[in-house]
Amino acid sequence: MSLGNPQDEYTDVSESIRHWQNMRFAQLTVFIALTAGMFAAVYHKDFDTSELTKLLTKFAGLGVCAMFWLMDERVVEYWRSARNRAIVLETTLGYAQYSSTPRRGRLTAGNAIRAFYLVHLLSWIAAIVFPR
Repeated sequence: MSLGNPQDEYTDVSESIRHWQNMRFAQLTVFIALTAGMFAAVYHKDFDTSELTKLLTKFAGLGVCAMFWLMDERVVEYWRSARNRAIVLETTLGYAQYSSTPRRGRLTAGNAIRAFYLVHLLSWIAAIVFPR
């Protein structure tokens, strides 16, 4: 049974890692744009919206935040899977690009993004519970 070319697979896995990194930030950009629009619809003085519409928008904001947070966690799973495969391939190829990265601590980009989504989630909950 042929295992294929590890170099070709390593190149493909590296491209996948870049893809998932870019996907994460593209999703974040869309999330920020959607959230800004919903915040404006709820709080901007120039929007003449009913209280029911504002409440529904707040619940939509809560749902959008939860959905994007879930999507981000899933993208990280795919990214981690590709990175782990790259590390396995490095043992065959004698490379160390992914296996020699510094150890992660508590202050990670992942935790920062989780905090970002948590703050947004809590802000929508506060907007629902404490309407103004």
